[in-house]
Amino acid sequence: MGKLFEQIRSAVANDRFFVAWHADERGVREMKERREKRKRWVRRGRYAVEVEVDVVYPAGDPSEPCLEPATVRWLDEVARRAEKGDVAYLKSVGEVFRAVPT
Repeated sequence: MGKLFEQIRSAVANDRFFVAWHADERGVREMKERREKRKRWVRRGRYAVEVEVDVVYPAGDPSEPCLEPATVRWLDEVARRAEKGDVAYLKSVGEVFRAVPT
């Protein structure tokens, strides 16, 4: 594989990339970014949870907020716990709402 592939693989292994961030033939570049807290909804099964996450506005494209890999993995864990109905965990990470049967 090429040098770019190795740079990308290294960035992924070390959590040094952003979701929706694109590499090009010049290589993977680490950028200074702006961060802020945002509310996000996780809905799965009968539960919805409002959680607060860090979003990153990459210096190369500050028009679109991105999520870091660790944040995406955490949101996936929250979704799995919501699917299982683990209300105690959900309450520990955010505000929990339950669907009402109609």
